[in-house]
Amino acid sequence: MNKRFKPALRLSDVKNGLQYFSEEEIEQNEEQTEEVEKKTPDQKLFSQEELNKVVAKIRKQESAKAHEAAMKELKLQNMSKEERMMEEMKEMKAELEAAKSVAQRSKLRDYSAKNLREMGIDPAFADFVIGGNEEETSEKLAAFKNQFDRVWSARVKSEIATETPKKADTSVNTANLDPETAAFLKEFNN
Repeated sequence: MNKRFKPALRLSDVKNGLQYFSEEEIEQNEEQTEEVEKKTPDQKLFSQEELNKVVAKIRKQESAKAHEAAMKELKLQNMSKEERMMEEMKEMKAELEAAKSVAQRSKLRDYSAKNLREMGIDPAFADFVIGGNEEETSEKLAAFKNQFDRVWSARVKSEIATETPKKADTSVNTANLDPETAAFLKEFNN
């Protein structure tokens, strides 16, 4: 009783799957290859001369780097052990100073972003107010805030500055109105 249904034909057995049962004929080869060719973005083609120029430029840069590294290695070989250590120490100091500079700049950027946020200004302006140290950054922040407020208030005033509307002519002929409406208009216009 528990027989499983086994289909006589599977879609994987049929060429083109479900498309086999469609009413239209399939012309894949020509149309699809044309569409694929149209969809591919245009790539810049280089002439052999341009390619040779680029390759020569890269070779020149790489050979200069290799020459510099070889000269440095030769210089280190000709030095005594103490001189080599001193040279390595100088390089390490230079790397340390560069790292300290990056860290200090990052710290000042964070400091200025925090202060700008407290002032109600977008922290994206932080790069414009970074100084050499915190004191200089604070001075730049204060100057920036003053200038920003001045420009902002001038902009707001120019946006809302319009001429005051003239008082409307409220004289109404009260002769034809009932006494209550006439009294109301008299008080309303005063």
